[in-house]
Amino acid sequence: MARFEWEEVCGHHPYDGEFKHPKYGRTYRAPMNLSRDGIWVLLFIDKSGNPTYISGSCARGGADIREFGCRSRSDAVFRSKRPERCPTYSAIPIAKAH
Repeated sequence: MARFEWEEVCGHHPYDGEFKHPKYGRTYRAPMNLSRDGIWVLLFIDKSGNPTYISGSCARGGADIREFGCRSRSDAVFRSKRPERCPTYSAIPIAKAH
């Protein structure tokens, strides 16, 4: 999905308003043209704190992504469920080896 360099991904819909990231200290604003019901918006942040937004929906992109907060690249694992309308993805924690 993301064919560029990034360190963290966050679910950040324009309806959520501004988001001040605790690690980068920057405030991110999702593009207002993505403000529609049923649209999911992912904020990918590179090592310098620069944002890249990707959006989609069940009707546009063929998937639904549940809210999940923020995940580091090493912990950004999503589980797929196959409902009738389109695949649904939700974030799951990575099992840590002991």
